[in-house]
Parts: sequence; C-alpha cells; structure tokens
Amino acid sequence: MFFLKLKPFNMMNINEIIDRHIGAIYPKDFKCVSFVSMIYAECGLSIDFSIQPIISNLYELSLEENIGKIIFLMRKDSKAYLYSHVGIIYDIESIVSYSRHLGNNYKVRISQFAEVLNIYSLIPNPYVVSKNKVRFPTLK
Repeated sequence: MFFLKLKPFNMMNINEIIDRHIGAIYPKDFKCVSFVSMIYAECGLSIDFSIQPIISNLYELSLEENIGKIIFLMRKDSKAYLYSHVGIIYDIESIVSYSRHLGNNYKVRISQFAEVLNIYSLIPNPYVVSKNKVRFPTLK
C-alpha cells in the first residue's frame, strides 16, 4: 500500500497510540523502522518505505498537516548517501522515534526538532526522483 496522507483517520489517534509507547525499550533487533511500522500497523495502515513523500525543509517539517507523516533523516557525520534514521512527526515542534543517538540508549522518545537536527539532516533534494518521492533501500 502506498501512503501519501494520514487524513482518513483523526490525527489525534496516532499520537494517542504513540503516547502508549513513549519510554519503551524493545529487543536488540528492533530498530527505528520497526517502531514506525508498528505504530502505523496499530493505526491500521501498512507502509512501503521504498517510496515515500519526503520532507526536505524546515518549513514543511513544522506544518500541522504533516503531523503523523514519516520523516527520513541522515546522520550528519555519515558519508553515505542514504537515510540512516526514520521517525514520525509528532507535533509542529518534535518527532518521535526509536533511537540510541537521541539519548543514552535505544528507547522511544519525543525529541524537539533542534535536538534532532544537531545529529541528523533532512534528506536533501538530490534524492527526489519525481513529485517529491524518494527511492532508496529500506533500512535493515
């Protein structure tokens, strides 16, 4: 299923589901992609990470209409040209994700954009294939 917008259900539902997982720690093989997939599944949505709309600037990141959408991030210290982290836009100032780089250990947490953007960058425009969609391998 290709996902563009979360409009079919009330956006408060996704945050209520997310809130039940804040602070949770999962098994070693559970990663950021696992967390996003789990949240979307609990919302009744399946997702294909290989083709997604991307948010490539701070203006788009802070739009209320983007709450609940996936955000792809790339480690600033990475030489790779692939995304290295994925989360969900929680509100107009923060994302929620499962990360060891935001805090001391792997756990679900809400992080302010400023904190996230100290470690990660938004995916730059060269990754855009067409109509603001990006194609690259799924994180393992």
